[in-house]
Amino acid sequence: GRLDTVLQASPEDRRGFIEEAAGILKHRRRKEKTLRKLDAMQANLTRLSDLAGEVRRQLKPLGRQAEIAREAQAIAADVRDAKARLFADDVVTLRAALAAHTRAEQELHTERLVLSDQIENTRARIAALQQAQSSVAVDEARSVLFGLEQVQERMRGLFTLANQRLALLGSDNDERGAASVTVSQAQIDAARAEIDEISAGLGEAQDAAQSASREVMRARAELDALDLDIAEQSALVSQHDMRITSLRGTAEAAASTLAAVRSGVARQQAALAAAEERRREAQDVLASIEEAEAPSGTVAEHSASYESAQRAASDAELALESLREQLHGAEREADALIAKVAALGSALSITGGAAEIVATGGTGIRGLVSDAVQVQPGYEAAIAAVLGPLAEGVLVEDFETAFAVAAEAADGRRGVIDIVIADTPHMRAVEGAAGARPAVEVVNAPAGIRNILSHVLVADDLPAARNAQTALGNESEVPLTIVTRAGDVLTDSTVRSGLGGDRSRLELAAERDAAAERLDDVQRRVAELRALRAEAR
Repeated sequence: GRLDTVLQASPEDRRGFIEEAAGILKHRRRKEKTLRKLDAMQANLTRLSDLAGEVRRQLKPLGRQAEIAREAQAIAADVRDAKARLFADDVVTLRAALAAHTRAEQELHTERLVLSDQIENTRARIAALQQAQSSVAVDEARSVLFGLEQVQERMRGLFTLANQRLALLGSDNDERGAASVTVSQAQIDAARAEIDEISAGLGEAQDAAQSASREVMRARAELDALDLDIAEQSALVSQHDMRITSLRGTAEAAASTLAAVRSGVARQQAALAAAEERRREAQDVLASIEEAEAPSGTVAEHSASYESAQRAASDAELALESLREQLHGAEREADALIAKVAALGSALSITGGAAEIVATGGTGIRGLVSDAVQVQPGYEAAIAAVLGPLAEGVLVEDFETAFAVAAEAADGRRGVIDIVIADTPHMRAVEGAAGARPAVEVVNAPAGIRNILSHVLVADDLPAARNAQTALGNESEVPLTIVTRAGDVLTDSTVRSGLGGDRSRLELAAERDAAAERLDDVQRRVAELRALRAEAR
């Protein structure tokens, strides 16, 4: 009954009839069913992979925290060991300082006793001299001196009177005739006898006065010497007291430091006791292990295995330390690159009328000119020198948009704004010369910007630019501009060269992109080093 259907069937239907007759159709259906199951399983695997990636991403902070905790434990152990060594060294040093301080204090005590004896002897000598000065001999000398001074005054009075009398006696007789004689010869003789007697006693009085003066001077010299000796002894006592005070302060500081060290030693001893307790527990566990559970082999074999394991562990520690150093260096470089990229990004931010117009947006405004220009590495300074202020201008699609932007900026509140039209008819670029190539070959930009660069050639340096200008001569139909990779600009009438200006936005953007690429490489290297470190652990 299906013959007519078979005869009128298409080739594909006939193939289906043949497969059904051969029993292949059911296998095809099973295959399709299996394929659908595989597709569903693949979707489940994809979701599972995504879930595993998310779990790994969330576990990364935990892994970092665990790693930091392990490093902190190792560092804490090193710190404890270092503190214990420092405390032990401080104890030895302080004990030596304390012993030296004790010896110095004993020496100072002995010196103080000697100085006290010297002060007592000096005070006894002072008392004896004071007593000697107050003795009877001194009193007699003082009375003799007083009497001599009285006699000296009397002698001076008599000497004056005698001179006056002699002057009267020797005056002219005519002048004395009118006056009555009031002095007799007997009075003159008595005065002369009294003068001779006084003169005889004056010598003895002067000798006694000179002797008393010498005694007084000698006593004053001895008293001055005693005062100087007392002052020296007082200075020595003051210096000794100051030194004792300083040593007491040093001793108190040493005692406080020693107390701190003893407390640290006590903590270390407690830690040592805890370690001993853990060692005893380990020994008890080791003793409880049965002989059947003990590993086979001789002690030498175990020692050799242990040494080999120690060497392997040492090598692994060295490799791990090397990986840590490389990782830390890569992380520091990554941090520096992140900061550099951020700084360059901040430097690339433009403030002004062009930035405000781009920020407000609008139909036909594509953005800043420098953002639409991609320059081959090494040519940024050349293209920036040619574009000049246009690099920070506004890029628009057509002349209508350009006129609209110009009308908006006409009020002058946003300053001078350069506007570049992106969609302009293509202009044929100048051909290169020996040592110079067209600028449009090193940039990727809209047609309007390429037209600006259509008459520009790029040379490696000033000699190459000069050779290109000489070679081209007057062959170019349009004014030709030749710029070097360093930013020197040559035209038919001008030459601009030199350094010192601010870096262009194109150069900053190129440096930022290079730093970002280097940052990606460094971050991949950091991830690889972290994976290697995790495997090494």
